[in-house]
Amino acid sequence: MSQTLIAEVRELLEANGIVIDEAKTDLFEKDVLDLLEDVKYQTNNDFEGFTDYPFAIAKFIAGAIEHNQRADVKGNLKSRSMGSVSYTYAEHETTYPKHLMSLLDRFMVRKRAKFHVFK
Repeated sequence: MSQTLIAEVRELLEANGIVIDEAKTDLFEKDVLDLLEDVKYQTNNDFEGFTDYPFAIAKFIAGAIEHNQRADVKGNLKSRSMGSVSYTYAEHETTYPKHLMSLLDRFMVRKRAKFHVFK
């Protein structure tokens, strides 16, 4: 099940020009599985009963890996100005762009509040 997800993520990354070095395959697979745990936490969904993960999950994980590869993200650069040169560095953030997070919206499991009548 997770091997299919890993293969889909690899395929998406390679389509965007990111090639996974064979020497780093083990680390890449661990990264994919770690991001899958983040997806489960973010959506409050353990995907029980799924034989394969939906393609949107693979797209999110590939996008998250690509996002984390960016130099400004690695260096914790939060903002940048060109005129009069201004850089702002932020503490490590684990938030992703809205277009990535929107891929997870349909998998969100929301807990319902229970109300009890006082007698």
